[in-house]
Amino acid sequence: MPEPPAHIPPELRALGWDEEWQAAFLEAGREGTQPARLAVPRKKSYTVLTASGEMEAVVPGKTWHTEGAAGQPVVGDWVALEVVSDTASPVIRQILPRRTILTRKMPGEKVAEQYVAANVDVLFIVCGLDMDYNVRRIERYLALAREGGVQPVVLLNKEDLVEDAARFRDEVIESAGEAPVLSLSATEQTNVAAVETFLGAGITAAFIGSSGAGKSTLINALLGEERQDTQEVIEGTDRGKHTTTRRELIP
Repeated sequence: MPEPPAHIPPELRALGWDEEWQAAFLEAGREGTQPARLAVPRKKSYTVLTASGEMEAVVPGKTWHTEGAAGQPVVGDWVALEVVSDTASPVIRQILPRRTILTRKMPGEKVAEQYVAANVDVLFIVCGLDMDYNVRRIERYLALAREGGVQPVVLLNKEDLVEDAARFRDEVIESAGEAPVLSLSATEQTNVAAVETFLGAGITAAFIGSSGAGKSTLINALLGEERQDTQEVIEGTDRGKHTTTRRELIP
């Protein structure tokens, strides 16, 4: 059995680790491992966050062939990490049972699911109140959140670009059910504080929306610093160029 720490390190608790995760980790019984959270998937490795800092970890090759997509680590996963030495790459030995999972359909000969992010508490569905506005797309994202056991929150961004943001909000409320719907402007910092009420210590939030909706600008506004690259929106199309598409856990 892995040895439990005398208390939960604040560095882990800030990443969402709690007593339930602690119990799941001990039940896994992976001797010589420590908990880590997957932050960034790369081609041949994974950036993981631990109580002692950031590391680059690998997965045993057999995992890909024996467990399929469900056995592959995704952003947000908690894992049992084995650190063998200072020179060898840490190894992900086990994925702890996921509390929630966000997936998307991958079209092809057979419709398959791609695991996108795990253990997300809140899914912010970002839609720009410009040419990006699409109620049907919002409804699809709402379904994705609910199917994965995640709390959805709809954010209607760029309210400064329209005269009657309340009209759009009322329309979305009719389709959103119990999901909160907020209108805001990330660039003008209008109503961003309302988004913060859904966040807190240990809460994991994901942002989803089309290119140019303002996800990166909103994340930067919430963090209070420029952590995500942003680009101007192409005039006449309302599409951001070179906008953020990768999946990453930002502590």
